[in-house]
Amino acid sequence: MKNYCLEFSNSEFFFKEFKKLYFNNGFVVVKNLLNQSDLAEKSQFFLSILHFYKNVSNKLSINIKHTKSLKELDFYVKKLEKKDRDASLEVQKIINRSQSILNISNNNRVLSIVSLCLNINVNNILFEGFGAVVPNIPNNSTRLYKYHSEAHWLPFRRNFVNCWIPIFRKKKKNSGTMIVVPFSHKKEHTFFEYRGFEKLQKNSYLQYETSIPKNSVEVAIEAKVGDAVFFHRNLLHKSELNKSNDVGYLFVNRYFDISSDLTISSNLNLRPYSQESERIGRKLVLPTEQL
Repeated sequence: MKNYCLEFSNSEFFFKEFKKLYFNNGFVVVKNLLNQSDLAEKSQFFLSILHFYKNVSNKLSINIKHTKSLKELDFYVKKLEKKDRDASLEVQKIINRSQSILNISNNNRVLSIVSLCLNINVNNILFEGFGAVVPNIPNNSTRLYKYHSEAHWLPFRRNFVNCWIPIFRKKKKNSGTMIVVPFSHKKEHTFFEYRGFEKLQKNSYLQYETSIPKNSVEVAIEAKVGDAVFFHRNLLHKSELNKSNDVGYLFVNRYFDISSDLTISSNLNLRPYSQESERIGRKLVLPTEQL
């Protein structure tokens, strides 16, 4: 991981090295970009996330002794997912519109690096939204993605950067981290579309899966709270099953420059794929994988 990590400093050397690593490797882990205490248990940010999960959980008669701890948040996340998955997804959407999320997306250090990746003035950066908090529940594969490129999801957007930040707990191998393929952003990739993760699970996310080049090196991201990962729109990456006993939490967002886009649209999520293709598309199942 050393060749992909860079300690943050507000210096000309840092920004020069970051730019070199980013465009060469396709991603950079920036160490200590944010104040760890601002993203940890008991922080105002944490209490805001807990507030929304508790609020929705209580509406569904999910109640425990209020401890204002990470274990309490874990409890709500797991119980909501089991009792009412739609409600679980809704509370995520509610959180994603909160001021606490906007504070991270709009962080000056984050924006200074985004500006470098996109090669535009900070004031011309576009947000996909406030950002998102994504839980990774132990041994739950319904929220996971196979190898894919963000460029496949947003092919009309020709210049954007992805931001991935662990919150509350660090990320490492087997704890539900992200796995990336360095240098893969320099090649074009085809994909196939289906819904599911394992054996076409109906409740799993839509996949735009691609195969990784032969002899590729795969890197499992290791990042602590306060670190941030920035990765190229065309970099191949995937989710990892969380084999730990603890829920993992992430902040994610995309930032855009529309200068080179061929489409004039305020909808940054615009995709050319039809709803019909989502309904009929599926993974090719080999005989050994038959249900």
